[in-house]
Amino acid sequence: MLKLVSDMLEADKQLYQDVVKACKEAPDSQSWFCTKTFNELKRVTEFCNAHSWEIDITRIQHKFTAFECMMIESLMKSNNAKALESRERMCRTAAQKTTRHSRLTPYQSY
Repeated sequence: MLKLVSDMLEADKQLYQDVVKACKEAPDSQSWFCTKTFNELKRVTEFCNAHSWEIDITRIQHKFTAFECMMIESLMKSNNAKALESRERMCRTAAQKTTRHSRLTPYQSY
């Protein structure tokens, strides 16, 4: 889990929920808001691929943001080295945007 989000969840669950809500309501948040690192998403993908007959991905989607779901689906479709690099870069960029946005508390103006 991203360090800032993880620390926030441990320190103040209400603040965490407020920040997550504010991030989800932000413009275009489905293209950048994430709470998990690329490696975490990659492990989820590997687990889902290994247990595809047991896991219905739609039943676990609520545990991930829209960006994370899109990334997991994308990782499940292609395992090409160049594609993995570009997806990792996308995740790093999304993590930076999430961190910047999360530093603003929901009580501050955007």
